[in-house]
Amino acid sequence: LASPEGYDLPALDRTWAELIDRGRQLGICGEAVDAWGLVHDSPIVTAPELCRYHACIPCPPSVPLCAPLFRSRIPAGRYAVFPYRGDVGGVEAMYRRVYSVWFPAASVSPDDFVAVDHYLHDGPIDGQVALEIHIKVR
Repeated sequence: LASPEGYDLPALDRTWAELIDRGRQLGICGEAVDAWGLVHDSPIVTAPELCRYHACIPCPPSVPLCAPLFRSRIPAGRYAVFPYRGDVGGVEAMYRRVYSVWFPAASVSPDDFVAVDHYLHDGPIDGQVALEIHIKVR
């Protein structure tokens, strides 16, 4: 489900709530949710109103989806994985460190697929989040 307002935190909360509600109605998620976010843009170089974010949960191919839900696929391959636990507002700084410090020193470079956040808990708790940033590498 695409966030209508990019990375705006209240919009993300509403997007996730809607996706989880729809997922439960479809019977594809229960109390524990395997949540993934596709992060298409950098808010440093992209205007906030143009940033794109897709909230995702696994869905069997046999389950029919109606708009605004849509199917996407995270491609197989090698991914660099970066754990993050901390303030929701610090996720952007973590991305900056990965792209400006880690990648220039690494023996790999980012591939063409978007970055993926894998959430380790249902959502932010008291402004804190636990996630893994997955970036496809070549």
